[in-house]
Amino acid sequence: KESATSDDVVRATFQAHVMLHMLRESEGTLSSSNIEAAVAESSKRTHALYDDFKQQANSKG
Repeated sequence: KESATSDDVVRATFQAHVMLHMLRESEGTLSSSNIEAAVAESSKRTHALYDDFKQQANSKG
């Protein structure tokens, strides 16, 4: 964690936000056996969405 950049921290926070939305969408139907798949899916979504999020955040200051 000492070598983490500010971008690493923002990306991790963004992924947590994506995961939170996925959990809310599941409305309690996510079983413990599907959690690993949900984490993997949140990583994919984060990868697909993060650059656009970062550009929008930079444009807003």
